[in-house]
Amino acid sequence: RDPSYEITLGAGERPEMLYIGKNVLWTGTMNEDETTKGLSDKVIDRSMLITFPCPKKLYGRNTSKIEKPQLTLSHARWESWKQSALHSEDDRIVDFINDRKDIIEKINGEMSEMGRNLGHRVWQSIQNYILNYPLVIAAKNGQGDMNDAAQQAFCDALAFKMMPKLRGLEVNGYNEGRLGRIKQYLAEGAPELAGDFDNACSMTSEIFQWNSAEFMGL
Repeated sequence: RDPSYEITLGAGERPEMLYIGKNVLWTGTMNEDETTKGLSDKVIDRSMLITFPCPKKLYGRNTSKIEKPQLTLSHARWESWKQSALHSEDDRIVDFINDRKDIIEKINGEMSEMGRNLGHRVWQSIQNYILNYPLVIAAKNGQGDMNDAAQQAFCDALAFKMMPKLRGLEVNGYNEGRLGRIKQYLAEGAPELAGDFDNACSMTSEIFQWNSAEFMGL
């Protein structure tokens, strides 16, 4: 049976029953900007914090009318996507995963010295992100290069999961050498992020702030 929930309306109204089908996927999102409180490290560990690149061209909206959904996702299709993910021991990606894990551990060592170390949850999230990445799954099926697809996923995961953990750190003094070593490790495993890392370290506030997304190439 589909689960049901009793929704309290208040104001003396009778509760309404809400029935949820198995094809419903709940996703929580929020914006983080100058109008909201900053996200805690605990929230970042359980989320993907996406920084969007600056638009090269601004577009207006022709209408404010809400468009009808163009696509619905069935429960069967969702299950097929889940089953398509690679296993971490798959010969086609195991070497890549192990190599990038070594780089994450090196970066984590430097982050730990600055009081911003990662836990198992973050690495597991990065690994699962790579294994479930659509281009990685396509490469598994012979559509595209596996290493290129996995590298793109790895850069995403670093930018969305690890770099935000460094925000607020002073970039000079005690932290300067450690941030420099993190930059070296990025050069080894994720050179695509070098420009954004330099931007984060060169703010006039002298505080690390991950606020660009040049690696997306948009």
